[in-house]
Amino acid sequence: MIAKNSKELTQLQQAAITSTIPGSDMLTQSQWNETAETLRLTNRETQVCQKLFEGITRNQIAEDLGIKPRTVRHYMEHIHEKLAVKNRVGVVLRIIQLRDELGDTHVTASPSPDQNQN
Repeated sequence: MIAKNSKELTQLQQAAITSTIPGSDMLTQSQWNETAETLRLTNRETQVCQKLFEGITRNQIAEDLGIKPRTVRHYMEHIHEKLAVKNRVGVVLRIIQLRDELGDTHVTASPSPDQNQN
């Protein structure tokens, strides 16, 4: 959408600010918990992964978590080893892959409406 005047521009900017953070809703909290358990991630490594899903930089992650960027790099190295990937894109893709795999194993078959009408 293109703003026609400054009032519309301000409204669009505000909407963009208050919208959901990209990537933050790709996994539910229970999916994050299950993923962390499966991959044996520590709480802090899980927090770093969640921040990666938001697409923010190492420095921003450090600021958000109240730690140094070097510490974030240390966590990232451990995450890369645990997930057998080489970069942050690999981390995100591997976690999405695991989410999908775990989702497939936890789907319970519910009877279709036709089967209930016997």
